[in-house]
Amino acid sequence: MSDTILYASGTNYPDRPPALIKSVDGGATWTHIEMHDHATLLVDVYFRDELHGWVVGGSGGSTRPKVKPVVLYTQDGGSTWVNQLASQSAEFPFGEWGWKIQFLQDGTGFISLENFEEGAILKSVDDGKTWTRLSVNDAQRNANLEGIGFIDANHGWVGGWGDRQFQGGYSSETSNGGGTWRNANHVGKFINRFRFIGSPLRVGYASGDTVYKYDEFATAIQSQPFSPTGARRLVLNKHAEAVTKELGILLDVPEGTQQLSVNVWDRFGSHVATLVEETAPATGPRYVSWGFPVRLGLPDTEGHFIYRVNADDLIESRIVLHSPNCGQTRVSVCASTDDALSSLEFRLMTLPAGNQTKLPLPTVEEEKEAFYRVANIEDYPEFRPTALKLARAYLANADYDADDLYRPFDYTPEAFDDRMRAIYEALLPGMDQPYSYDRDVITWRNGKRYRIGRASDAVVRDQLLQLAPFNLMDGVWLQGILQAGPSDEIRSRLFSIWADEVGDGHTRQNHSNVYQDLLRSQGMYLPPITSRAFLDLDLAPGAWRTPVFQAVIGMFPQMFFPELIGMTLFLEWEATPTLQPKVRMLRNRGMNPLFYSLHVAIDNISEGHGAIAKEAVKLFLADKLEEGGDQAVQENWRRIWNGYVTWATAGFNGEGLAERRLLIDKKSINIGNPEAPDCFPKWSTYYRDRMIRLIQRKAPVAAQVHGRRMLGGVLLNDLFAKPEELLDRLIATKTVDIDNPRRSRLFDLMSFEGPMYRVFTEEEKDIILDWLESLSAKPQPCIEPIPDNPAGQPWSEKMAQLIANYARVAKRAHDKLSLPDVQGRPVALVDILDDPAEVMRGIVRGGWVVPGEPERSMFLTRIMENGGPMEGVFAAEDVETVRQWILAGATPPEPTGTQLALDSKGMTDDGTLTLLDKRSFIGQGSVH
Repeated sequence: MSDTILYASGTNYPDRPPALIKSVDGGATWTHIEMHDHATLLVDVYFRDELHGWVVGGSGGSTRPKVKPVVLYTQDGGSTWVNQLASQSAEFPFGEWGWKIQFLQDGTGFISLENFEEGAILKSVDDGKTWTRLSVNDAQRNANLEGIGFIDANHGWVGGWGDRQFQGGYSSETSNGGGTWRNANHVGKFINRFRFIGSPLRVGYASGDTVYKYDEFATAIQSQPFSPTGARRLVLNKHAEAVTKELGILLDVPEGTQQLSVNVWDRFGSHVATLVEETAPATGPRYVSWGFPVRLGLPDTEGHFIYRVNADDLIESRIVLHSPNCGQTRVSVCASTDDALSSLEFRLMTLPAGNQTKLPLPTVEEEKEAFYRVANIEDYPEFRPTALKLARAYLANADYDADDLYRPFDYTPEAFDDRMRAIYEALLPGMDQPYSYDRDVITWRNGKRYRIGRASDAVVRDQLLQLAPFNLMDGVWLQGILQAGPSDEIRSRLFSIWADEVGDGHTRQNHSNVYQDLLRSQGMYLPPITSRAFLDLDLAPGAWRTPVFQAVIGMFPQMFFPELIGMTLFLEWEATPTLQPKVRMLRNRGMNPLFYSLHVAIDNISEGHGAIAKEAVKLFLADKLEEGGDQAVQENWRRIWNGYVTWATAGFNGEGLAERRLLIDKKSINIGNPEAPDCFPKWSTYYRDRMIRLIQRKAPVAAQVHGRRMLGGVLLNDLFAKPEELLDRLIATKTVDIDNPRRSRLFDLMSFEGPMYRVFTEEEKDIILDWLESLSAKPQPCIEPIPDNPAGQPWSEKMAQLIANYARVAKRAHDKLSLPDVQGRPVALVDILDDPAEVMRGIVRGGWVVPGEPERSMFLTRIMENGGPMEGVFAAEDVETVRQWILAGATPPEPTGTQLALDSKGMTDDGTLTLLDKRSFIGQGSVH
């Protein structure tokens, strides 16, 4: 306010006491002014002179969803305050608060409002006496605002996080005082603050993800961001990142550094973690990883975080978005295609910092380039050293915490047998259940269940496409397992698996060919895997990790021989119980299941690949026992188990597939809670991204053929280099109709009589329609989780008791009925009625009950109800027990093997998800 009188406000946390602080001696001392009677959070303050000022924030509750904005005014230096919005409180939505305040010299005032769902500002035209709320109504639906800046009463900008997911970072511009808004992302993204200097205005700055400068001689904010030059870079990560599981920080520690620290804060400024605190650290490249652990008393581990690195007087910070449920929309942070792998090669030379053990992994674009080079390795022999480092990096990132059954253990033949049996039995119940895409109810990674309906065939076809990079390279990890010369029993066994994978000399039996036939039967004729066109397929970011992993390991079969044995064991051991439901699903949908039925048959654990791989482990370790005793056994066993777990947990494609199911079928689920709902995924972001990629694919040709045609006053050819602006102008010029997408003028241009006939394929037209429909003003429907059963109601035990109660009568009435056993062979019902758990398993195997879906369970809908033969036999509470047992997962009351029975949420009795229910979210999500 002046050189001596200063004011500041806080806090941004509604559950902490807000306050104003004042200094009258230039900041040497401060006076604390309590504000809890007026607000629950305060963000920004503006004083015109020593006495008259405003402070903005929110009031109304201890959580953000309960807060409404306040604009507090004082005319006595903070002794008393008036909320200038008090009479308008009913007009404001909950979950909104003031963020930044600005006044112009003419007395016009502006305040940005932060609201996760909407974009809005406050404007005053009477020197701050009254305020009006104005919506930010541009086509990109900017929301979650922070920065605001006006150069006069009409022309201004807002920026911030852009959406609830804190991913958009949109900026918007108005030239009529906030009446209407348009896209202004050219100003920069994630803008937290605007500052304009001079009277009259001379210069301005917009700071966020970048810093942009406004010049009085320019007609707009300059298009090039400012960045410091000449200074040594301490953090080598290039810019803001989005990660699903783990943050990797690459450092270059200067020589002579005495103290190194790395700290993390959440986006509101609360300290979360200290990752490194070292004295006299090693110099040069260092790598630090952090897995976003949940810590009591701290905010959720999802969202944006800030990390800061201090090396003595050198300080650098970065922003990272942790979005474990956003595999499809994750941001790839990488260098350009030309230098992507040089950046990767440099990062792979780093050493873990402090007590870190993991190595950096490639970005999505780097992984795609790596896929291309391993598929064409003879053309890129120089890639082999990088491939070797990449293989080691993958193995260093095995996620042993993904499930208790993946945790390390010391090897003995008995312990090995027990662990493999436990894994198989944990997955075995799923073999008799419908495939997840055929079930109405899904269990999400948060443990909640949602009734989203059976997945469409489009989802199934998309999954086949997403798994193409992996399955079209089936067997590559073993392609060099046997070299010329004498062989041993172990390598010969592994070679027999490789021979089966490639068809044993028969082209039609080659597994990759079989999968290609499946894709083509569904109308998907893909480019060769050796072509760059293959990299341009519409694939989720996680689709590339497992194929690259198996390929780079397979390039060094002797160096990684123990790991290859473990990898083979995983792929062959978990295949049969997990793939059988997929075979049934494909067959029932009229799709050829041969690729999957082949693996169900040849990967079995009695005589097939599963048994061969398990025996290979024992033979190999028996040899090591003779060579070097138990120490050699344990060293090699750790490497084998490392290979097993790395392949089981590599990547995040499972998360991407789960998200794509929701997106393709246009379903959303509330992964938050009733008080703070979080509707996932956000369709508009996904479909806008797809539309942008479509424009980018068409741009090389499209930018040359439109001559002098204009769109909204701009040359159309020029707009293809600015896809986001092109989308906004399509809307602004009414070329597309958001309310009636199929009646859009754009589609008239694509008709038989139009100039764009056959420019777009039917699939590309669907992308355009999906984008337009996602912009509808209708709120995105959000499916709530199925309520948990009340505590103390073990439905499996009640069902078992019900069967026991009726067993005596049932033996007389059902002497000719049978149910399938675990091998699918018929067993007389009367022979198992004394074993209620086996009866319960049998009616599931026989298809009479669909776990989690009573409305699709014939035992309930055709036998016990709706005029069925057993209607009226059971009391109403008995029928309800059957219904609730099915809804709870239709599991038997006793544990299967070493696993506990599932409760109503697909969890074990101790409240954790079982491997069976977690499997679709671990690594690739499935074996194939």
